Amino acid sequence: MPKCRLCNDFQRSARQFRLAFDCSQQALIQSANGGCVICSILLEGFQHFEAKLEVSQDNDRIYVWGGDVDGGGAVEMEVFSDGALRIRLEFFNTKGKTSILQGARMLPIVPGDTRAPASIGWAKQRLQECVDSHASCGQESIPELPNRVLDLRSGADDMMNIKLIRTQGLDARYACLSHRWSKPAALTTVKSNYVSHTKGIGWDVFPKTFIDAITIAQDLGLRYLWIDSLCIIQDDEDDKLHEIAKMSSVYTNSYITIAATHSESSMHGCYSTGSLHHQDYQISSSKQHSAVAMETDLYVREKIAHIGEERAMTPLLKRGWVCQERLLSPRVLHYCEKELVWECRESSSCQCSCFNPPIHHKQKYMEVFRRGVSIDDYNARIVGMSSFSLWSTAHLDPCDDKDGRGTLVIPPAWSLWFKGVVDASNLDPYVEPRMTLREWMHRHNFRNTSNAVTSALRSSLEYYQKGWNWTRLLQFRPKRKTDEPINEPGSGLPRLRFDSRLEYVFPRKLNDEVIRRWRYIISDYTGMDLTERRDRLPAIAGVASQFESLLGGRYLSGLWESALPGDLLWRVDQSGQHTPQYRAPSWSWASIEGKIKYYKMTSYHPEFSIVRALCDPLSKINPFGEVASGLLEINVIAANLTFWLDLSKDEASPRRPIKVEFMGDTAIFIPDCDLTVRATPLHIRGHGTQFRQYEFLCIGDFNIECNDATISETRSGPEASLAASLVIHKVNEDRYERVGILERHRVHYPKSLEDVSRFRNYEGYLRGLYQELHKSGKKNSQTMQAWKFIPGLVLI
Repeated sequence: MPKCRLCNDFQRSARQFRLAFDCSQQALIQSANGGCVICSILLEGFQHFEAKLEVSQDNDRIYVWGGDVDGGGAVEMEVFSDGALRIRLEFFNTKGKTSILQGARMLPIVPGDTRAPASIGWAKQRLQECVDSHASCGQESIPELPNRVLDLRSGADDMMNIKLIRTQGLDARYACLSHRWSKPAALTTVKSNYVSHTKGIGWDVFPKTFIDAITIAQDLGLRYLWIDSLCIIQDDEDDKLHEIAKMSSVYTNSYITIAATHSESSMHGCYSTGSLHHQDYQISSSKQHSAVAMETDLYVREKIAHIGEERAMTPLLKRGWVCQERLLSPRVLHYCEKELVWECRESSSCQCSCFNPPIHHKQKYMEVFRRGVSIDDYNARIVGMSSFSLWSTAHLDPCDDKDGRGTLVIPPAWSLWFKGVVDASNLDPYVEPRMTLREWMHRHNFRNTSNAVTSALRSSLEYYQKGWNWTRLLQFRPKRKTDEPINEPGSGLPRLRFDSRLEYVFPRKLNDEVIRRWRYIISDYTGMDLTERRDRLPAIAGVASQFESLLGGRYLSGLWESALPGDLLWRVDQSGQHTPQYRAPSWSWASIEGKIKYYKMTSYHPEFSIVRALCDPLSKINPFGEVASGLLEINVIAANLTFWLDLSKDEASPRRPIKVEFMGDTAIFIPDCDLTVRATPLHIRGHGTQFRQYEFLCIGDFNIECNDATISETRSGPEASLAASLVIHKVNEDRYERVGILERHRVHYPKSLEDVSRFRNYEGYLRGLYQELHKSGKKNSQTMQAWKFIPGLVLI
């Protein structure tokens, strides 16, 4: 029998990587009526969903894909009408035997109803597997409940009598609800109804999402549920301040977080019972046989769009507060449009089993907290050292006290902070930077050691009076490997002596990995929605509090002192908007509405240093929340930037990137927000004041990677690297504000910033710069004169 002229009997030709064909609906009908079994199967699947499509046979186009040459792929159908994708179908089998549709994957049936017993059974199975086998997720001890929770125990009089209770230190497992608030909020706890809520909340008062969350928590065997809108008194600023400061522990200590991911508001509910089109459809058995009988159950369904895909209906994940709720929670159960999705610290999965990213959002976040080799690996390789010796306390050795400093003897466990075990020959023992003691102890979960060190230091009154307490020791960073006591000039720290058998140092640059993850999170977070503009910092404060334990240093309105100047190199990804009410200093991304992106800095001009960096939190209760003021004082090189902006041109929007001339070459100025709002023009002319002249100052000289830049790459060769500078304007005699960032091709500078280090001062840099320009044939004398050194420049 000849092969079907349309589908080729679903056999890939020798020249095809993957089976594929396209046709009209009419052509598919004709082929099926002509006796092609495969076209009949495809047509049946199409016709089942046709009522949802509302397409015309005259305008539609059908595309079909099958398996590829490597045995991968899947059998899918896409239906277009008037050039727009209307639906994507997926054909699969459930018995694991060969299907007449070559390439059809074996997949589980999805109920299409997230309230169905099969769905909650799937969730229970994932939860039990996580508790039993995931060390990073499991709760070995019962946590303390948050300050307030909902008690879901059934009442004696009513079918359900939910109470808001004060926990008073009670220990128990609990669930959290992650939801999108209604406008106006459907149900909240305020001062006027607080007492009433503690006596009981009627079942009919709860919005649908809350009712569903209560049912889910009970199905999972949990008695207590935390919902932000009910467990925080919304019109009590002091209560909100205290409770928001605890947000990190609330979600981190939760047993599971129930996420109403597909729900637009608290009125829409968690469940998705769906229509007939949400359910998997079984192809008629009479259509599943050809000349060779094949036993299989063939199904078709609308291909499920997963979290992160453009087609996915996940309005919850656009909410700013949800970013940290999702990251901090050890387990999240997403109630999506057509199925459940499971996320925990070690895995992610879905009911259709197609959501299997190599490493997902939450796992990437957790990765930075478990980097490095376990302390157990060291213990197994250290011969002759008992567990007691690993935990012995520090003490001051009165011997060898020629200079009056003494020696602080570090026990073997702490010696691992600097050194290690015998098989470190493949590792470079001189890699910088070394870990601080804080970083090392956090990695290995060391506890209860501060008293030992502080007592040892206190035994020498001289060291204790110099302020060498536990806090300073945590921040001490070794500079080199040596068997001799480390004597840091001017440190005031007693000499440190280690066990000479340990010869390992950590080669990883932990801080680089951590700050890279922080910037990724911030870039993602700033693209999300917040109802209250003032929540820009509080809504990510829980995540910041966890990163503080790794990064150390001060937290500066969304930036880290230990990550400067790299943390200053952010730009708005889309149109930014300036907030009239003070929220953060201008050099912080928190001062701007809109999504931001970071440049990847590779190096920077040595004439840049931080004199002081200050941020005053609005309340000491939450140092990672709102700020009252901020200041950054720096020593830096600077150059003037002057340009005219023609507002009559569409492409010259005061929010879009602006092409300017800088040092005789084209550069791109990316404003943080509307310049007509943020900065005062130097001159205005023309009808309607559409011509405006701006004069700014460019500060800093930072090498950036090309793929992070907006400026087009039209150059090649050794001079094709890119640089960036912050753009600022003066607000008074000695204070400046940031207004944007400048990108430019590096054609006026030495080929690498490292070469600049050979010059002893700024004049030497200019002489070297002149030589570079002379060699390249450039004679722009303005370039050499443009940069100037400004000490103590203050940004606010």
